[in-house]
Amino acid sequence: MKKFTLKKKLVAGAAVAALVLGAGGAAMAYWTTSGSGSGNAITASSNGTISLTATFANGITPGGSETVAITAANAGTSNLFVTTVSDDTPAITIDAGHSGCVVGDFTLSGVTTTPAEVDASTSGIAVGSDTLHLANTTSNQDACKGAIVTLHYVSI
Repeated sequence: MKKFTLKKKLVAGAAVAALVLGAGGAAMAYWTTSGSGSGNAITASSNGTISLTATFANGITPGGSETVAITAANAGTSNLFVTTVSDDTPAITIDAGHSGCVVGDFTLSGVTTTPAEVDASTSGIAVGSDTLHLANTTSNQDACKGAIVTLHYVSI
């Protein structure tokens, strides 16, 4: 059996230390350079659509008025903003079952817009108001009894 002398132990220890330091030094080595690059992606072609709902109380009668609440819904995945609400053309329609009802007897006062952000997947956000009027004319307006009055609005 061979004995390791102190000199051999020192040489072996130095060799191990040199390997450890050499490995550590290799992990720290790097080259310097310069470079550039770019990337791109296409933005969404649409960010959704606002749906408007106009609600007013049932039972308007000749000479009467009803306040109209206009709310917005956003079924999309990004927040949308409503800046202006206006009446569409035609602004008022009557259901086909009441063709004798004169649409011209109904008028709107004009929309008051309440600009609002409509968060994704929300509904019922107030964005405006209006007033619906039914004129009290000298003509018989019985054809309007039970009519479904639809108000049409657009948002910008």
